[in-house]
Order: sequence, then C-alpha cells, then structure tokens
Amino acid sequence: MNARYEAFVDTDTTHGELHMSAIVKYILAARFLELGLRKFHRAVVELEDSAEFRTWRREGRVRQEHFPCDDGECTPNILGRFTEGGFEFSCRHFAVTYAIDPGLAVNKSWHRMRHVTQRNGATARILWLIAECQRAHLRCGDPLELRPYPYEDVIGDHRARWPDHYIDASIISRVIKNKPVIGYGGKRVLLADLLPGRTQWLGHRIANLLGHVDRQLGDAGLAAALEAHYGLRIGRRYVAHCRRAMGIAPLRDRLGKALVLILPRCSAGGGLSMKRLWPGLPMARAPTS
Repeated sequence: MNARYEAFVDTDTTHGELHMSAIVKYILAARFLELGLRKFHRAVVELEDSAEFRTWRREGRVRQEHFPCDDGECTPNILGRFTEGGFEFSCRHFAVTYAIDPGLAVNKSWHRMRHVTQRNGATARILWLIAECQRAHLRCGDPLELRPYPYEDVIGDHRARWPDHYIDASIISRVIKNKPVIGYGGKRVLLADLLPGRTQWLGHRIANLLGHVDRQLGDAGLAAALEAHYGLRIGRRYVAHCRRAMGIAPLRDRLGKALVLILPRCSAGGGLSMKRLWPGLPMARAPTS
C-alpha cells in the first residue's frame, strides 16, 4: 500500500500499534472523507458535545483551530462561499482542526478528531487552489471562463505548495463529491464542476457553439467551428467523444428539434453538469430503447 497514503490515514506513530488493521483504517478514513455535509456536521457536533471531548479541551489536551469561516448561524447544506480573498466556510464545523496532545489515549473520539482534521485540512487546501485557478469563472459564472484543472494538475500544485501533506485523486474525488458551494455572484455550484478535465472544458465550448452559433452542426462541423472560433484543432472523433461525455445529442437526434442535450443513462454526471452550467439549453431524457 502507498506509504504516504498510510501517513495520511495515521501520521502519528508515537502511540505504537492502534490494534486496527490497515485496511479498516483506510476504509474508515475514506468513508469520513465522502460523508455528506449534514452527516459530517452532525458527526462533529456529536464529538464536540461529548463529555470526553469537553474534558480534554478544558484540560488543554485538545486545542481547536479554524480556517476562515462564517461566525454567524451554521449553514450545513452549503460548504461555504468563494470570496475575493479565497474561500470562507459556511460553518465552523467544516473549518475546524484539532491539535491533539501526543499523550492522549487512542480511542474512538481520538480517531474522529483525526478524521475531522484530515478532511477539513484537505478540503481547505483544495478550495484555495480552486479559488486561484477559477477566479475568472467565479466572478462571472460563465462556463467558458472555466480553466481545465484535472486532478493531476491539482495534485501537482498541492504537492508544490504543501509538500508535507499527502493528496491523491481518490482523496480529491471523495472531498469534492456532491459538495455545493457559492460563487462570487451568489450562484450555487458543485465543487466537481470547478475541476473540469479537457473533455469537459471542450464540452462547454461545443455547447456554446450549438446554443449560440448553429444548433445543426455535426461532429465535423463542430470540429471546424472549434478551430474557427477558438483556434482549437480537434479531430472529429475526439469532438464526438467530448459531445457524448457531456450528454449532447448527436446531429441525427437534433435535426428539426429544439432539444440539444440528453441525460445519459450511464454517465459520470456530464449531462447533469451541463444542465447546471448551461440552463438555457433544454434537455431530454435518453431513449429507453
């Protein structure tokens, strides 16, 4: 197993053996990373309301620290909002990390504090990278202002800035999964929409051409239009790949119809992403036959 991921799961070796198999620790850490916002919020509240945690905090054996967050009422259905200065969490429970006394006994609460610290720290660092990369899009909400930012680029930027903190594609995927945030203009978006790969990035340009230039362009016509409008020399087959990945119907299904997009039956959410980012383009369900 990856030694650095093992360090992400359990970086403190002063306690010796934790009497828990490595596989179980990985599973628990992974599940905690992808908890929905409300469930995660409830888990942190339960931890901090426990008598054991209050005793540790009163004795100074646990110290709470926070990333920038809203000091007002908690909003557990939104992770937070992007600002000109970066990102502000909507609730202190999403922003808290714990500095733990090395001599503290290892138990369920200890593990939960570690999981909360790891998740919130990883989330904050990913959000800072997104805020820097997608600043232009966050200001105006235009999908064409999104920059391609695949996971491998996020990992490279993360390692360059925080070499002591481990991250990989699995961690990024779990952290951003189904996490809504608010952009500068108050528009609600999913974090996953702010990390487009090249396929999604091209898909937005294809959608723009179909919505504002010519709805009846085939794949060859789209390839020519991409070069004419954006200076992108893309092969017809790759255009077809991007179109299908983003849930855009082929020309034969668009001829004489107002519908442009379909919802793929088996998709990683491309069609749904297009519906959120291009609300003006009508969508249809994929045929069942």
